[in-house]
Amino acid sequence: MTDLALAYRIMATPDPTNPISSVFTPSTPSSSSQTTRPKILGICRPWFSSASPHVLSACSALVSHYTTNLGYTTTDISLPHLHAGQLAHALTILSEVSSYPALSVPGIPSTLSPANKLLLGVGAQIPATDLLLAQQLRNLLMQHLAHLFRQHPGLLIVTPTTPNAGWRRYEQDMRCGISDANMSVQSIRYVWLANFTGCPAITVPAGMVDAGEGEGEGRLPVGLMAMGEWGDEEGLLAWGREAEEWAWREGEEKVRRGKGWEDARRWCEGSA
Repeated sequence: MTDLALAYRIMATPDPTNPISSVFTPSTPSSSSQTTRPKILGICRPWFSSASPHVLSACSALVSHYTTNLGYTTTDISLPHLHAGQLAHALTILSEVSSYPALSVPGIPSTLSPANKLLLGVGAQIPATDLLLAQQLRNLLMQHLAHLFRQHPGLLIVTPTTPNAGWRRYEQDMRCGISDANMSVQSIRYVWLANFTGCPAITVPAGMVDAGEGEGEGRLPVGLMAMGEWGDEEGLLAWGREAEEWAWREGEEKVRRGKGWEDARRWCEGSA
């Protein structure tokens, strides 16, 4: 978590040569007032509980640790139009990517996999009226979140990071790629809201669980995610540090690498 905090503060350092960036103050740990800020976790129960049973069990145990040992309280919250909002988010991303200027450069489209070509083809057919409606829904969701953050100062909205532990890979996927829109939508069931509304979020390890039926074999890592108010990155880092301390204290079972883990950094260093 220390590495993440350091990386964030470097990226968040205001650029003195930029007229917009220069008006912001540097992010510091003291700005979050961790000693006095309320410790409150917001949970949209139907949404939270839609994760698979083994993911739900691990995430619920971590929430229990926050409330039992760290002085946090939970409050039930409602979040409207979650299904429609997730579709609006996907529609917006596809529309943006399909209109990316580099795609008009000769030769670039031919480098895409068939699955990505299919997605871009769908995105290119999105009418402007649907894109405008998606942004209206985005505005509604942001207004609702602003209301929740005013109603509950210091609120962190918690969910599992993903509803499932892993995604089964088939041998033919390595040869031809994969296009599974249903699984893609399922995998981002929780993370889309922060991306769509611009709220900061952080995910922390909740433990290792057995792969569910149809999700592969072995034990796989799952996470708990917290989404905070705009500008509350330091508060999220402090929350994440508490989870990290719990994970290490619980032992290797919470943080060890799963079977088949690949060291991408080693790959990059080896190809340099």
